Amino acid sequence: MIEVRGVNDPKFGQGEFVERNAYILDGHYRRFIVMEEILTELITMGFVIKYAEENTGFAPYGDENPEIIRIIAKRL
Repeated sequence: MIEVRGVNDPKFGQGEFVERNAYILDGHYRRFIVMEEILTELITMGFVIKYAEENTGFAPYGDENPEIIRIIAKRL
């Protein structure tokens, strides 16, 4: 099971650039994931994708409702 912020999250690109898809904002390091890339990597590693969705509503906190990627994968 994987739950991460994706590149469609509103905080993507904010703060100090560290490296590709990674930023420090308010002292917090965040690496944002490209859904298609992580799915390809999982499949290459021998996983079968059981569920994959990128959406809001998965992890609301206070006044934030970030774009989150959720994946359930099983290794064969």
